[in-house]
Amino acid sequence: SGPGVRLRFSPIGLSHISKSISDAMMKEIVASSFPFQPQPITMTRSSVRISSLSLLSLSILPSSHPSVESRPPNSLHATVPGISMTLVGSSSGRLSDGPFSTPLLLNATDAQLSVTIAITSDVIGNPVLKVKSCDIPNGFPMVVSYNRTLGINSRKELVSLASHDAINIFRDVICPRVEHLLEHRINSRFALLPPKMSLADNSNADLVKLINDAEKLRERRISGMRRVPEMMKRGKRQAAKGGILKHFDLTRADNLYLDYAMTQPPVANQFGLDIYSSGEISTLGGSTPFGPRALPLFSTANHTTMLQIALSDFVPNSLMYHGHKTGLFNTRVDPSTPHFGPMMRSTCDLSTGSLFCVGDIFPTLRSALPNRGIAFIFSTIQAPVLIVRPESAGGIFFQLAGMMEVRAIDASGMETMAGKMTLDISGSMKMRMTSKVVKGKITLDQIVMKTMTPEILSQDELDDAGFLSHEIVQRMVNDILRDGIPIPVHPLFKLRSPKLTLFDRSFEIATDFSLNSKLIRQLTSEDLNDTIKRVAA
Repeated sequence: SGPGVRLRFSPIGLSHISKSISDAMMKEIVASSFPFQPQPITMTRSSVRISSLSLLSLSILPSSHPSVESRPPNSLHATVPGISMTLVGSSSGRLSDGPFSTPLLLNATDAQLSVTIAITSDVIGNPVLKVKSCDIPNGFPMVVSYNRTLGINSRKELVSLASHDAINIFRDVICPRVEHLLEHRINSRFALLPPKMSLADNSNADLVKLINDAEKLRERRISGMRRVPEMMKRGKRQAAKGGILKHFDLTRADNLYLDYAMTQPPVANQFGLDIYSSGEISTLGGSTPFGPRALPLFSTANHTTMLQIALSDFVPNSLMYHGHKTGLFNTRVDPSTPHFGPMMRSTCDLSTGSLFCVGDIFPTLRSALPNRGIAFIFSTIQAPVLIVRPESAGGIFFQLAGMMEVRAIDASGMETMAGKMTLDISGSMKMRMTSKVVKGKITLDQIVMKTMTPEILSQDELDDAGFLSHEIVQRMVNDILRDGIPIPVHPLFKLRSPKLTLFDRSFEIATDFSLNSKLIRQLTSEDLNDTIKRVAA
């Protein structure tokens, strides 16, 4: 039991996230409508009041990079430098030259905004943000513009008063908006997201689609309907160009769901922010009858990458288990299969276009069913197993048990079951990384074939099948794994230059990342509100 995935965002990674979200929020702080208005402010050293405050502009220098400090147990303190902001309001009261009333324009540059955020999770494992503090901690250059009809003394006095209270004025306008955006807008959108995402959506996530799918699933649960919805049907069975399989494309297997939900609140420490999730890949509502072993601790050395990922081999094995249960790994090799198609016949000569075929390996089959096309129909009879060990201990071990049904195809295309055999396959796996998946290539160490129909498939012939059967099965297994094992990192992140290290029963990935700008905009933008309301309705 426990998490199958642990993510550690380093200070470098947290700064990158803070920069992207800050940039997206600046526009929203100015342009969004809020359910409150700034309250009039009375200057601390006089009775002068500023009312009807409006934020005209807010921006960050492109070269500005936030600093982020992790504060146990679960908070982040971000300081965003290089902020420029402009406020307009009405000022009135009494100055040395007497009563006055004048528009007031405050233009600040090179200010800082400091925000402390606590991160927890809701009941389904989505993040929840809580603003613990918001401040503009230091003074900053400011230009005060006013009506030139003021007397000289009043002008100087108004500038002095506004400059003295500038931090309070800007903080009272900006911080409530920051708090509202984080605690209401972004939290409400996190809350709408499904904690599990189909492998199909994982490659091209869109917030509105995810929310729409989540609403559909909630409706089905409420109605108690048992029929599997269209969005949960087995993945599209399309041919992979140049591949042996006609149907298998793991990234389109939208009946399997990857669980991103946090299993416990995040943990802030001196190394960054640790986030724990299940990482289970399963059918919707399905359960996996085993769990992950305890994940190893990350190295305490300072890492120069943005993110470390500890990934239990529970994650690929949950995929193998539910892929087996749903028939995802079942496949077929027949006369139309690329590379092997011409050999998939019981009889071959010059007239068939091939001088070597399956019938030459299995003479008993050729005698019983001459001049037929041959199809091998493969299915797993138990879940494949993938065991991760360090490279020094042999690396990754793979085992697969399956059944092969042999069918004869006559000239009209009609198929007849001719024989069956079982296969026990084991081998080693070499892994490589992409930005979204861990891809594996199997080298088979052993194939044991046992006949179930000796009158058609002789055991001696199976034992002598040798190189060709090894080649066919190895290609078949590698095509099963061709689309890789999804890395259970939310599609908000795209990994860059990931590096993989093997441990006992787990992988560790060290990587930088870029952020999905479309999802960032959808999390922060007011423009999405009407769309979300229509979806929910």
